[in-house]
Parts: sequence; structure tokens; C-alpha cells
Amino acid sequence: MVVRSSGREELDRAAIAVARGVRFTRPLLNGVPVPVRTALPVSFITSTQPAATY
Repeated sequence: MVVRSSGREELDRAAIAVARGVRFTRPLLNGVPVPVRTALPVSFITSTQPAATY
């Protein structure tokens, strides 16, 4: 689930693909697994090249 879109569908899809590959160790309380929710922020850095001038 994308909570806040990047505004670019291809980046949102890439973030979902990354999140599906992440694995966590389930937290325990006194040795008993406990339910949790978490957010996984994903940031992209894009490189841009200046337009060529002739």
C-alpha cells in the first residue's frame, strides 16, 4: 500500500517491489510474538543531466 504517492507511477511500483522483499524479525514480548504495524519510507534520488546547449 502506498500511503503517499511520489506522483510517478513507476517509482511507486518500484517502492512496492522493494517493500515486498524486506523481511523483519517478529517482535516478542516475554517470548510471545506480538502484532505490530510499521511504515517503510522509501526515498529515490534521481540524477538529471542539464539539457545540451548547442
